[in-house]
Amino acid sequence: MPAAALVRVSLAVLALAALGACRAPGPAYVRPDAGVPASFRGEAVAAAADDPGWWQAYGDTALVRLVQEAVERNQDLEQAAARVEAVQASIGLSRAQALPQLDLQDGLQRQGYSQAGSPFPLSNRVRSSIAVGLGASWELDLWGRVRRGTEAAWADWLSSEHGRRAVLVSLVAEVGTAYLELLALDWQLAITRDTVVARRSTRDLFKRRLDGGIGSELEVARAAGDLADVEADVPMFEALVAQKEHQLCLLLGRMPGPIERGAPLDAARVAPHVPAGLPSTLLERRPDVRAAEEQLKAAVARVGVARADRLPRIALTASAGGQSEDLRSLATPDALVWSLGGSLVAPLLSGGRLAAQEQAARARVREAEAAWRRAAQGAFRDVADALAVLTHARQVVEAQVQQVAARRRGLELATQRFEGDLASYFEVLDAQRELFPAQLQMAMAKREELLAVVRLYRALGGGWDADVRGPPAQAVPAGPVAAPSAPPAQPAVPEPLPAAPGAGAR
Repeated sequence: MPAAALVRVSLAVLALAALGACRAPGPAYVRPDAGVPASFRGEAVAAAADDPGWWQAYGDTALVRLVQEAVERNQDLEQAAARVEAVQASIGLSRAQALPQLDLQDGLQRQGYSQAGSPFPLSNRVRSSIAVGLGASWELDLWGRVRRGTEAAWADWLSSEHGRRAVLVSLVAEVGTAYLELLALDWQLAITRDTVVARRSTRDLFKRRLDGGIGSELEVARAAGDLADVEADVPMFEALVAQKEHQLCLLLGRMPGPIERGAPLDAARVAPHVPAGLPSTLLERRPDVRAAEEQLKAAVARVGVARADRLPRIALTASAGGQSEDLRSLATPDALVWSLGGSLVAPLLSGGRLAAQEQAARARVREAEAAWRRAAQGAFRDVADALAVLTHARQVVEAQVQQVAARRRGLELATQRFEGDLASYFEVLDAQRELFPAQLQMAMAKREELLAVVRLYRALGGGWDADVRGPPAQAVPAGPVAAPSAPPAQPAVPEPLPAAPGAGAR
């Protein structure tokens, strides 16, 4: 082909490429309507509040240190970060398909020729050949197949990053939950030990009365039985405390061992304030919902990939170098070889394979959309449940505190009546039996009040600050995007997820 004709063909091909680049195949992503209301049940006014972290609002330095250690050393979080890095590499793999490929080609060949099969006499039937050169190839992304693949890779990366964030939020919530449960067990263990001391004193009193001839063996037996009941609870609570410490050690990336504590649960510990009127837009910060949406974006982009696979592909190839029988003449002009060409491959008959691939890709879009709606609706329910529990938890604590106060007052009155010979000591035993479970229930109610804040934090995906900015909702860029050079660093404490690298061009 003459050089002028080759130039004209090349220009025509480039024009087709520019025309095809105007619009990528397949549908464009549009966020579906999840059908969730504008605010949560019982919340009418939107409001925002600073969210430094509920674990800091307690003022418990031990809890803050445990959260920090878990973020730095937890193995689940380490696995999630490695998954993000692996998915991140796929962006570069997808983007590389749209760029020219350049290879160094060299070879050494020794070949024997047939004297009988050649029409010309051969002076040497064995010849050597040395070739060195450069080869280039470039598949023109006329229909946007590679660009749609890059969009899908970007969405996969964002989904994995949101997944890492979900692990981070869950980890902090699990550390806080286990720590508060540990403090509640400490409190219940202390209540049980105090009750053992009180009931042992009662048993000893009855023994002295029996030895003095003014008591009965029935009183001693009942007091001893009550004491044994409570004494059996002590090792049970001790075992539960050890198990909870071991659970925390696993979250912290430690071997099983003791856990340091801060202020006890029965101290003046106030649950962090949660603002009234939380807007439902806070769900946009929840990592699992955002990860599900990125999976939906990836599925939409892969419809374009499947669509482009049914269209022709055009590739340009070129090579230049030297070929000779010996190294001395390899660099001479006579050894120069080159080639320039192109190829067009258009699928004509595939037995329905390409159509089935596109149909499957569209079905996966519907599947991903249903998964996203389910994630959004489930997240909304989680937040609504957490708000409902939080709303009534304080009332439960107040009622339990009043019950304990009433039971303690009843024990005091029963003791006074017994000391004044106005009643038998059985009234004192009954009052002790009523006080002990009431104290345990009060500890559990206080624990549930504090854990309600942790559950709300987890349900909201990291807190209740309404001013949350994340990656835009529209699709990723239509053109090639540079892959991030390094995976995002893990924050020291959970923070709102930043926009992905290059998201400003989206």
